[in-house]
Amino acid sequence: MKMKLVIDLQGAQASQKDRGVGRYSLALAKAMASAPRNHEVTVALSHSFPDELDQTRRTFEEFLPPGGVVLWQAPDPIRALDPVNEPRRRRAEILREAFLRGLKPDLVFVSNLFDGYMDEAVTSVKKYCFDQPTACTVYDLIPLVYEDQYLDDASYARWYREKVENLKQSNLLLAISDSVRREVVSRLDLPEVRVINISAAADPCFQPITIPESKQLAIRGAWGISRPFVMFTGGVDYRKNIQGLLRAYARLPMEVRKGHQLVIVCAANAASLSQLRKQASDAGLAQDEVVFTGFVSDEDLIALYNLCTVFCFPSLYEGFGIPALEAMQCGAATIGSDRSSIPEVIGCQQALFDPSDLEAFAAKLHQVLVDDEFRASLREHALKQARKFTWANCASLAWDGLEECHRSLGATYEQ
Repeated sequence: MKMKLVIDLQGAQASQKDRGVGRYSLALAKAMASAPRNHEVTVALSHSFPDELDQTRRTFEEFLPPGGVVLWQAPDPIRALDPVNEPRRRRAEILREAFLRGLKPDLVFVSNLFDGYMDEAVTSVKKYCFDQPTACTVYDLIPLVYEDQYLDDASYARWYREKVENLKQSNLLLAISDSVRREVVSRLDLPEVRVINISAAADPCFQPITIPESKQLAIRGAWGISRPFVMFTGGVDYRKNIQGLLRAYARLPMEVRKGHQLVIVCAANAASLSQLRKQASDAGLAQDEVVFTGFVSDEDLIALYNLCTVFCFPSLYEGFGIPALEAMQCGAATIGSDRSSIPEVIGCQQALFDPSDLEAFAAKLHQVLVDDEFRASLREHALKQARKFTWANCASLAWDGLEECHRSLGATYEQ
């Protein structure tokens, strides 16, 4: 049954456009548009983000016919952070739903419902067009899992909970991991048939590369890396568990620590970096044992993945865990937490540890650093495991779910 799908791609425009959500939104939409299964695909963008419009249009030119990218206008400012915007935001929700409905889609696919608190995105599900079939991507339910850390601000908590309730109105939810799928079914009390796992993938640019010795020296010198190193990359928020990583690393025998460094790649402001350095010192680590790089380019990130002795991903909760997959695509020996989606990504029980057990955490670090055979086996496993995750596969699973949803609704495509 042919279907007209409209993809609301504000997820690739709004404040998270350069982070995991934005990259995922764009990559999935491209993969779906490039293999549409004879369905008609339209991408809808907001005029509120003019800097991204031309680039995004060009991205889809080779996949979509003329008119395949459409624009709509919201009455700025509407960000939910400022309560004075509330009336305008409600009007914008009506205008957006009416605009999308006017495109006569069989299904609307929202790339990220949880935009709009700190930016000018407008998202909603069936608030005004009550019978419009809608699907949404679900990346995680982290604020519900760690309410004390993420919902301590009353204004944000109200907005987030409203979004969660609105999310439940979707006909279909596309989770980015089986862990998220199970979390959504359980916490939101939804029928399993309405939540599917379409997985995730990393950019193909993350791959094994040969780095000349001169360039290796330059990269190490640029970031202050003087020894073989354990690498982490990610944000600085609570769930990333950087403090746990510092404390576990500090438990390694001194002879192991003398031969290595811990390199933490994270884009953090001065205050956050100062706090991280204090946590490292409090854990008993000398200044030259830990390198905090701040932001690095994708080119340098790929090089660091290729150069690291071990990549360690100790998160307490991940919707998927893209950094672990990026590292594995580069052939890095990768170990990680046994929580949430990380076991799905790493795919090797021997590479996992309990992040709340510092002794077990440190023991796994020690094993992978001193056991050459174990480390080599993880490198070999990394490349095999990483090949299981592709955007083509994610798009295929998404189309499977959308087609089944369309059939179950009994919708028909109007020529």
